[in-house]
Order: sequence, then C-alpha cells, then structure tokens
Amino acid sequence: MTKIFNTGFMIASSLFFAIILLPQAVQARSTNSFLIGEYIKNPTSLKLSREKIYLKTMGKPSAKAIHNSQGDFATYYNRRGPANVTGKAFEARTAIRINRALQNAGNENRLIITALEKRPNDVSDLALLTPKGQVLERYQLKTGIKTARKAVFDSKYADMKIVTPPDHLREIKRELSKQRNRAFARNKPLSPYWQTMDQAIREGRLTDQIAGLRVPKYTEVQASGKYYLEKAFAKQLEEMNASQQRLISVMTKHTPKMIRKTGTAIAQAMKYVGPPLMIVGGAVDIGYGIHEWNEADRRLSAGELDEDIYYVKKHVAASQVFVGTATIVGSTVVILNSTGMTLLATPEPIVTKIAGVVVFAVSVGFVATDYALERIQGQRIEAKRELLKHIDEKARQRIVIDQLQEMAKNPFVPLV
Repeated sequence: MTKIFNTGFMIASSLFFAIILLPQAVQARSTNSFLIGEYIKNPTSLKLSREKIYLKTMGKPSAKAIHNSQGDFATYYNRRGPANVTGKAFEARTAIRINRALQNAGNENRLIITALEKRPNDVSDLALLTPKGQVLERYQLKTGIKTARKAVFDSKYADMKIVTPPDHLREIKRELSKQRNRAFARNKPLSPYWQTMDQAIREGRLTDQIAGLRVPKYTEVQASGKYYLEKAFAKQLEEMNASQQRLISVMTKHTPKMIRKTGTAIAQAMKYVGPPLMIVGGAVDIGYGIHEWNEADRRLSAGELDEDIYYVKKHVAASQVFVGTATIVGSTVVILNSTGMTLLATPEPIVTKIAGVVVFAVSVGFVATDYALERIQGQRIEAKRELLKHIDEKARQRIVIDQLQEMAKNPFVPLV
C-alpha cells in the first residue's frame, strides 16, 4: 500500500512540475533576461542596418518632442539629455564595431543588443552569441566613470562584465594607482573598496574590451550618437512640415467653398438667433475646442493620430476657443447696450446679423474640418490595413533576405 502511495505521489509531483512550474519557468526565462547557455533564434540586432540599429536603440525623436523644442535640435538634445543619448549610442556603436571586427577576423561569434530582442526586463545591455545563437557572455555598458565603479558592487550585475570606454577605464586605473600609492606611503593596506576595484580590473570584470576587442572611446560614441539623432530629427521635421503644408493647402482650397454653400441657409436661420443664444454657442465652441485640444494630445501619444493631422487639429481647436471667446464678449456687449448700459457703440441691426452669420458659419466650418480630418485619418489607417493584408509570408521573408543580401554586399563600410 505504501509503495502504491509513494508511486502515485511521485507521478502527481512530476505532473505538477511539468504542467504548472515548467511553463512558468520557461516563460520567465524567455521574457525577463538572457541566460548563459540559452539559444537565441533569429536575433533582430543582426538584421538591421547601421542607422536603424542606432535609432532603434536610442529611440527616434517623437513629433511631440520636436514640436515642444520648436524645431530646434540643440533644444531637443539638451532636453533629451546628452548622457542618456550617449549611453544608448554606446550600446549601438559597440555592437556594430565589435561585430565588424569579429567578421574581419573570421570569427563567427556576434554581439546582440538586448533592448532590440524584446527582453524589456533584462539588465544586461549586450550578449555575445555563438554562430548557433548560444549565449556565451553578457555585458553591462556604463559610459560614466562613477556609474562604472558603482556597477562593480551591484549584485544584479554579478554574472556579467562591466564595460566602459577606454578613456574612462584609464581614469579609473589612474585613481586606483593614486590610492595604492597613498596606502603605501602611510604603510596601510588598500581600502576594501579599492581592493575590490583592483580585483575587478585584474580579472577582467571591469574592462574596456569585449571578446578581446577594445570598445569605442567616449568622445567617439558621443559624436556618433548625436550625428544619427540629429539626422533623424531633421528628417522627421522635414516630413512634418511637408505634411502640414499639404493639409493646409487642401483646407485653404475647400473651406471657402463649403462656407459659401451654407451661407444662404445660415443667413435665413440667423434672424431667430439672438445674443443669448450666441453666448451659449460661444461656450459650446470653447468647451469643444478645449476637449479637442486635449484629445489630440492623448491620441498622438497613443499612436492614433499622424503628426500632420495632429498639428492641424491643434490649430483648429485653438481657433475654435478664440472664436467662442470673441462671440461671448461681443454678444455680452450687445445685450448690455440694449439695456441702456452703453459700453461701446451699438452696431446697426444688419451688422449684428451679418456677424452672427459669420460666427455660425465659422463654427460649422470648424466641425466640418474636424470631420474631414477624421475621414482622412480613417482612410490612412484603412490603407495601412489593406497593405498589410496583401503582404503574405513569402513577401516578408523576401524583404528580410534582401536586407541581409544588401548587408553582405558591403559589410566594411567605415562608420561615420
């Protein structure tokens, strides 16, 4: 009976591990971090061009950030943070440089950038793979002298090498030498902090090399990161300006026609619209304009609006708030004048009616413009869906093959 019970318990335990624990472990392994010995299939880092590696690692300038910097790259760069840009550029340039050197030496090992491999929780920055995709080593890159020294003592980097630019490692070694000389002069041992730092350098855990190859200098990394970011900034700004001009041209051409067609009907209806109702209409314009302003920001952040549509909607919303405010002020003046409080010269009745017609027409124009913009955005989204629907799997494979062939034709292009 005991034997049967033990056998049943072992079977139940095995099933529990296989069904519950093993999938969870595999999932944690695949989503959190790379592991030494793990195999990586078709890494994205090795399929991209040099420029795309930089931009995907650093992140392209967003339309909102360009708008907030008023199209000035220096302002954008300072707000973004030069240290942040350089840190990301260090990953990109190091991977490109080391992979090119490995290829020139006939070594088939390759570096991948973990941020490009859909592992958001991985604390390492780079990983060295064998030709079959097995992870050999993991690396944490630090561009700052203080951050590199601090990383040596951080337990989350215990199983990886700390890589810093050669000029910064030289400074750390120089400071280590000073500390050693001071300790010798005082006939005292080196402090535990610097003993640990000395050991990390001697054992190659704090280093400026990957796979025996020296990584780029800090000044070189900083210049390359700024170059590719400024290039992307200029391209994005040019596309935004061109799209905005096209939309403004279309609106300038068609909006007057729409207002003229509705003008007669509006004029007949406006004789029943008095100043109190105009105040209500102005309040509606203001409320709707503010709503559309905030909604445009939200939808741009969510990726639901293209940049050119976003800017036109912002202009329309601001204009709507302005017109609503002017309507309320003007209507209030007319009402007060009619009660005997002469604030301004009372306009002729015909002038008041014409003003009402114009304001109403402009309000309708705002709504119509917003509707037209939504139609344009909807058509673009539908066009993208149709395009993706017609690209089959073979076509996608062909694109990847073409990119790899293009990289193979000219692998030794000098870095800018």
